[in-house]
Amino acid sequence: MAKRLANWSSEEEVVLVEEIGKREGILFGKMKGDGCIKIGEIRNRGWQEVADVLNAQILWAFLTSKYINITYMICT
Repeated sequence: MAKRLANWSSEEEVVLVEEIGKREGILFGKMKGDGCIKIGEIRNRGWQEVADVLNAQILWAFLTSKYINITYMICT
């Protein structure tokens, strides 16, 4: 069974929302594929960028893009 992560601090939540806001178009906007890269892959890269920024600032955990995506969806 997975171990529960610590609660998010208010500063971490602010960083999460800011980083998602910077990539809002990629993460939630309408897109047309260009035939080379699938839209899902582009969105996954956007979530991974958010995870990378948070991992650089949060010392208590290694966050995956999937975890960040689910956490954000639950909080909104």
